[in-house]
Amino acid sequence: MAVVCGDLRCRAYRLTVHEFERLGGKRWTQSFRVRLGLRANKLYARIHGRKPRKVRYSTMPAGWRNKVSLYPCGILEQAYKECRNVDA
Repeated sequence: MAVVCGDLRCRAYRLTVHEFERLGGKRWTQSFRVRLGLRANKLYARIHGRKPRKVRYSTMPAGWRNKVSLYPCGILEQAYKECRNVDA
């Protein structure tokens, strides 16, 4: 996994689950992406007291249909570790 920053409250760099997947260089199954997103939602809500903000986030103009959540990089790292421990 690529090194980001590790701070759960990092405001400098926010990622989507898809961007976080690309940082690692491996392809994940859809079910793993969903589990990671659900776990990241729970961590974010526990720390910040609300759900993460959803935005339309795409580099392609035709891809502006669905909204996705942006998470601080540390929350995604923690959620990834928890999901990998469950799978092992």
